[in-house]
Amino acid sequence: MKTKMWVSLSAITVLILSFQNCAKTTVPTTSDMNGGPVFPPVKYNKYSVNEFTTMSLWDESRSRFLDLDLSNGQVAAFEEAGQVRGESYCLKDEQLVAAQTILSGAEICEPVVDAEQAQGQMCAMLYDYPYVTMVSQANQAKLGERTSSCDAPVDLCGQKAQQLRSWYVNIIAHITDGSVTKNCQ
Repeated sequence: MKTKMWVSLSAITVLILSFQNCAKTTVPTTSDMNGGPVFPPVKYNKYSVNEFTTMSLWDESRSRFLDLDLSNGQVAAFEEAGQVRGESYCLKDEQLVAAQTILSGAEICEPVVDAEQAQGQMCAMLYDYPYVTMVSQANQAKLGERTSSCDAPVDLCGQKAQQLRSWYVNIIAHITDGSVTKNCQ
């Protein structure tokens, strides 16, 4: 009887200790704009935003896209996640100029992933929807999109990324109250 108890106690102890993982992991990380871990790359392919004529803004609270024509400030809403055309808006001149100023001289930084560094990394499944998609006739760039916890998002380079995010948050928050829009004529 005592032997069975000691064997059971020993088995439970071994079982508990075998599931402990006390080792520290030392994985080099940097921090992205959301504060989450992002693994290298540190290298980026850079290209100009000059070819893009439209910004498609994702309005999550209303499940719609807002397509902004960067030349004239006209905004077309597409409801039901882009399936049905909805309302139209026109940005006030100062809002359009603010967007054009942010984009003036801006470059898009697209992370370059080193296949050797990426091999063997453990990444959590994650999807961050792009806050803005830059659109031209031939290309699109989904700014802020991530498909795993190891991804660094494609975004504008440097401080322009934070400036565009701030502009975007303001537009989405006030698009329906009239403080960032005017009557379309």
